[in-house]
Amino acid sequence: MQPQYNPLLINTQKGGITDVIVRLNRVFGLDGIITNFDGHSEATITFINNNTQHQLTYKIEDDGFFMIEGLTAADYTITYKAGERQASMEWSALNQQQWLSNIQLQIDCIDKTQQCALSIVSPP
Repeated sequence: MQPQYNPLLINTQKGGITDVIVRLNRVFGLDGIITNFDGHSEATITFINNNTQHQLTYKIEDDGFFMIEGLTAADYTITYKAGERQASMEWSALNQQQWLSNIQLQIDCIDKTQQCALSIVSPP
């Protein structure tokens, strides 16, 4: 769990009464593999929360494995980037509250420079 807004600051006065309401968002993560991955040494996967614009980025390992931690239920834009190649897709995790494993994101590139598409092969 994490606070809905960070940091959590509370101002109090000596002798006064302070009511504090704390709202927590369940945090989850996911792991998986990029299929059709060419082993680019600088490849990354980024999850951007479409509401808050908070982003989490992970460097993809040599075998295509990736892992993202610290997600909350929201709509995301997922972006794969490797050199000049870049592809994005929308993903909804509005009702998600637990860790997702073995997600397969497929990267399909038309040419070796920039024309790529990203899709989820095995949906969560």
